[in-house]
Parts: sequence; structure tokens; C-alpha cells
Amino acid sequence: MKTPFFILLLFSPTIVLSQNKYENDTDYIKKHCNKKSFNKAQKSYIELQAIQIENSFDTTLKNYYEFLESTKCQKFNQILISAWEKDKIINEKSFNSFFYNSNKNYNIFLTGYTQEKAFRFANQRNLDQGIDNELQFKMLKYVESRSQEDLNKVAAINIEKLQGHELINFISTLEESFGLKRFKKELIDKSNKVNYAFDLDFIISKLLELNIDKTTIENILNHTKSIWDKGNWSEKFWSLIKQQNLKISPGKDYEIDNLGNKKYDIERYINSQQKSGLIGKNPLLFIDYNIINYDEDTLIETLKKYNIKNIETESQEKTISIYGARGKDGVLIILTY
Repeated sequence: MKTPFFILLLFSPTIVLSQNKYENDTDYIKKHCNKKSFNKAQKSYIELQAIQIENSFDTTLKNYYEFLESTKCQKFNQILISAWEKDKIINEKSFNSFFYNSNKNYNIFLTGYTQEKAFRFANQRNLDQGIDNELQFKMLKYVESRSQEDLNKVAAINIEKLQGHELINFISTLEESFGLKRFKKELIDKSNKVNYAFDLDFIISKLLELNIDKTTIENILNHTKSIWDKGNWSEKFWSLIKQQNLKISPGKDYEIDNLGNKKYDIERYINSQQKSGLIGKNPLLFIDYNIINYDEDTLIETLKKYNIKNIETESQEKTISIYGARGKDGVLIILTY
């Protein structure tokens, strides 16, 4: 038994409108296919559109899209078409009905595809509404059949906009469909703008497969060092750098061994952090995500007991508001594995 749409709305993170309003409206929309039901449906969609959150967890609009489609009322087709054009919501049935088999709507389809938004695929089993590789493949092939220039535009905008698993799946579908050689520039541009090491790791692997020159790879890694040279990603990237014989300079406070492991000069690191005012004499100490207690003025002695793989500093300015008095000397976050 399907969950009533108004219940789905109540559990969406953005919905603050009343249950009774949506229950009454959706009940009328479900039972009628006329001008009044269209007006109610369009009004509700516009309200939901205004309060949606632009991320893969907010399924508000996707849920409403699925509800309207389930009514089988053709008067709502205009709303469903607009949902792709403005909010990048689609499923295979709508793609086939409104775009693939309707040349007159191609410009609308292209407008939606080049919106600088994440995808919202409706009526598909994947828990991430931003991923539907089979439909993505079909849509890309459709655009290619119409215009190579349009395909390049679609690829460029979505590579630039998407992140995480959605980005990786989009690039993988491009690769499966056309290969990535023609999109080298877009991949290089994206690699210099990433926010996450996860994305960069994937793109660098693809650039290496494309035999991009080492100088370009080195420039990317130097430019994005603050993204990848921390946490568990640090060792992975330094190992890659060693394997590929890339010229990337380590930090002033550590060296890199042949396996890509950091070897810290603990005294130098702590002294530089204290001298710059980032930490005091007795910062709060997290080792492998656990708070470690130590005697006052024994910080360096304590740290030398550990095989440290990565250290990150959180300044006193930030940590007092988070940890109170315990954060008055800043925080050190250390990984040993």
C-alpha cells in the first residue's frame, strides 16, 4: 500500500505547511482532473519549490512529482515538464513521453539538463535521488543525436556543478557512453575547484588514465593540497604521488617516506603552531577521535609516544565557542592509523 502523499510531505525536512491543507488539496487533486485541480497542483508545487533544500536528501519536490504522475491526469503534464526545465526532476516515463518522442520540447529538455542544479530522479529505487545511470545514459545519447555542441555543454555544466557520488556516476556514464578524452578540459577545470578529496581522488585517477602530462597533475595537486593533505586522505594521495613520481613538496613540519607515510617533526610542528597563535601550551587533544588527557606542559612528550600519521589544528578562536573553557588553548586532531 502506497503512503499517502501528505504523510510523505510531513517527513520531508523542508515542509512547514499544515497537514490539513495538503491532505485536503491532495485528496481533491487525486479525485479530479480539471482546471481547479490543476490550479491547486500548480500552487502547491510553487510553494514547495520555494522551500526546497538543494541537496540529495530533500525529496520534497520528487515526492510531489511522483504523486502528480500517479494521478494519470494529463492536465498535470505541464507541471511535470516544467519540473525538469526548472528543477531537474525527471524519470524514464516522463523522458520518453515529453522529450524523447517529442521534438518540439527539445529546447525545454536542454534547458533543464543545463540547469546548475543536482538531478532529482523520480520513481527509481536508488536511495540517492541524484543517481539513475540507465536514464542518464539514455538522456546523454539523446542529446548527442541532436547536437555535439549541446552534449559538450551538458557535460561541462554538470561536471562543474555535481559533487560526490552524483559527480562520479555522471562522469562514469559519460565515460561509458563516449569516453572521456573529449572532456579532458572539463575534468581538469573541475579538479582545481573540488571541495572534497573524494571527488579529487576519482578525477585524478581518470586524468592519469588519459595520460595527462605530469606537470598538469602536479599543478592540480599543489593547488588543492589543503583539500587532500589531511585526515585519512593524506596517506592515499602521498602514496599516489610516490608511485607516479610526481614533484609535490611536503609541509615544513613533516617528511614523506617511500610508502607515502608522514614523519612529523613534533617539536617543530607544535612550536610553529604556538608561535602563530593557533594553539596555547595545553590544547585539547583528540587522538583517533578520542579525547586524550595529559599532564600540563607535557604536550610534546605525550605526542612523541604515538606513531602520528596526520595532525590538524583548530585555532583557539573557533574552539572556545565549541568546547568552552577546555578549548581555550585550541585543539589538535591526530590520526595514528
